[in-house]
Amino acid sequence: LVLRPPHLVFVPSLSEDDIGGTARGPSLAGWVDSWIARITGIAQRVARLDWPAADFAGDVAQDAKVRALAESIRTRVADNRMALRAFASSYAAYQELWMFGEEPRMADALSPHAREQSSAQTEQGPTSSEEDTLLSLDVGDQRALARSERELSRLRRLAEEVATLSGGATIGWLRIDACPARQALLTLVTKWLFRYAQRLRRSVVNQLERLDARL
Repeated sequence: LVLRPPHLVFVPSLSEDDIGGTARGPSLAGWVDSWIARITGIAQRVARLDWPAADFAGDVAQDAKVRALAESIRTRVADNRMALRAFASSYAAYQELWMFGEEPRMADALSPHAREQSSAQTEQGPTSSEEDTLLSLDVGDQRALARSERELSRLRRLAEEVATLSGGATIGWLRIDACPARQALLTLVTKWLFRYAQRLRRSVVNQLERLDARL
C-alpha cells in the first residue's frame, strides 16, 4: 500500500480498473487470471488421438469442474479485494493531509486581521514574501493563541494516530505491506506540524521585535 497523491493505491493494483492498474503492470486480478490460463493451457500440449492436429484446450475450458474451480478462485480474489479496500480505508481517513494540506486550518487559527488579508489571496495562494503577513499572529489576541494551540494539539494527535496505524496485514493468501503508506503519512503530518510551529514562532518573534522597537 503506497501513497501516490492524490491517490492511495495498492501495488500491484487490485484490478485493472483501479487507479494505476494498467500503468504499472498487471493487477492482482490479472495475475490470477494469468495463472488460471497457464494451468488450463497445459491442455494445448496434449494432442488429440482422434484429430492429431488439434488439442484438448477447448474441452478443458468447457469442463464443468474446471470452470467451477476457476470461478471459485475468482470469487475468493474478489472477497479478498473487498477486505483489502476495507484495510486501506483506515489510511484514507487521513486524506486531508495530502488532498488539502493544513493551510486552510492555519489561516483559521490566525487573528481576524490576518484572515481578512488572506481571503483576497485564496485563489492564487501566498508567495514566500507574503507568508509573514498571512500568518502574522496578534500575540495580544488570546483567542488566536488558543486557536493556534488547538491546531498544534490536533496535529500532534494526528501524528500519534498515524504512528499507531497497522504497518501490514495478512488477508487470505496475501501479505500486505502498508509501511510505505504509513511512512508517507508520518512525513506529511510531521512536515505540517513543523511548518505550523515555525510560522507561529516566527510570527510571535516578529511581533515582539516590533514591540521592542516601539518601546
